[in-house]
Amino acid sequence: GHIVTNNHVIAGADAIQILLADGRSASASVVGTDPETDLAILRVELADLKPIAIADTSDVAVGDVVLAIGNPYGFGHSVSQGIVSGVGRFGLQLSTYEGYIQTDATVHLGSSGGALIDTQGRLVGINTLIYTAGAERGDETPSIGINLATPSDLAATVLNDIVTYGRVIRGWLGVSVEVLFSEGSDGILTQQLIVTNLAAGGPAERAGIRLNDVIVAMDDEAVVDGRAAMFQIAQLRPGHLLRVDVDRDGTPIELEAVVGTRANNG
Repeated sequence: GHIVTNNHVIAGADAIQILLADGRSASASVVGTDPETDLAILRVELADLKPIAIADTSDVAVGDVVLAIGNPYGFGHSVSQGIVSGVGRFGLQLSTYEGYIQTDATVHLGSSGGALIDTQGRLVGINTLIYTAGAERGDETPSIGINLATPSDLAATVLNDIVTYGRVIRGWLGVSVEVLFSEGSDGILTQQLIVTNLAAGGPAERAGIRLNDVIVAMDDEAVVDGRAAMFQIAQLRPGHLLRVDVDRDGTPIELEAVVGTRANNG
């Protein structure tokens, strides 16, 4: 059976031991890791393993009750309860690809890699980070009620790709962007993305995207955040025909780009 955990939990380990809730234990081997999402896939040879059902994270909403399972301070299979405090958390720069589920369910040190589940026992996310705002007290890192989990759909994609291909397959557009702030007619400050660099011969250049184009939408979804946009592209499969709407010197232009494959950085 395959097990999903955090890469930082097993990084540098000489041996990995898995302990199940039914009391069984076994050695686990590393199938593959994905540092860009801080996920790792393990394999254990045990009979009668039952895979967890996976929740549809598009249905996860603020206020949903969730349970965090972990191994804090050696208290195995501990469970805490809370709610979903936020979804799609970007811009924390904690991983290359972000989109965390935020919860106030208590997640102590030692609970990284544990499951965040809903009230029906379905996997919502993998507990990954405790946000501390830089607060430290001796050797302790106190939680302030902001805990972040990698969404289960992203974890499932990483697992499937690593098991099938040996690495994670990510989409690539070959474009770098910067945020451009502007004030709309209603006086509200908005964000747009201006193209600052193009990979020579990359999908964006072949599609006709130019430097200083402002990317307005992709696949009819408005673009307002650079990291969120790159995350969206990375989740696409190579060969996907991506509709890109750009503003070029005030003229709206519709383009189509064939998504390529992003090079594996580790």
